[in-house]
Amino acid sequence: MSAIFLVPFCGFIYKCGCTFLWSGAVQHCNIYQEGVPHCPWCEAGSNWVLAPLPVLVILGGQGILLYLFSKKPSATYRRLFGLGIIAFFVLGSIMGYVFKLIYDYPYFFAR
Repeated sequence: MSAIFLVPFCGFIYKCGCTFLWSGAVQHCNIYQEGVPHCPWCEAGSNWVLAPLPVLVILGGQGILLYLFSKKPSATYRRLFGLGIIAFFVLGSIMGYVFKLIYDYPYFFAR
């Protein structure tokens, strides 16, 4: 389910125009515009080393955290769901900031 929110999260942190899959996904991303800084995650799509990193770190890290916490006796579906949401935003923000630095993108959560 987190994969559905990965592209809109890109649009949220970078203000690049990316949106939900059913609303056009990356069709309105600034990567298609000349003369403006390009979205780091979409720009990384042409780099076979960097392209999978956001997906691997965010979704993989989220999966590992949920697996580890699901073994605790106090784990409930509600707590695991909350942990999944928090992990998505924390790991996504970290990866977003790393890519902001790599690609020297001027925006991060604000214009």
